[in-house]
Amino acid sequence: MTFPNLKNLKLLLRIDLSSNMLTGSIPDSFQDLGNLNYLFLTNNSLSGPIPDWILSIKKHIDLSLNNFTKTSANNCQMPDV
Repeated sequence: MTFPNLKNLKLLLRIDLSSNMLTGSIPDSFQDLGNLNYLFLTNNSLSGPIPDWILSIKKHIDLSLNNFTKTSANNCQMPDV
């Protein structure tokens, strides 16, 4: 299953697509969702690198339990647990 098209939903505050058997990489169009505070993509089959823009947005993000190949992050920090 691939990602739904969310490019016209710029006012979204939360996206939870956990456990949806999503494959492929995280779409770059997600970075245009400027109001997004929560992004949960847990427990899918996502792959490829984690995009740098995800690491810079400092929002509530959970990408665990996927198959990412690499990231430019040196470590994980959890500012708000």
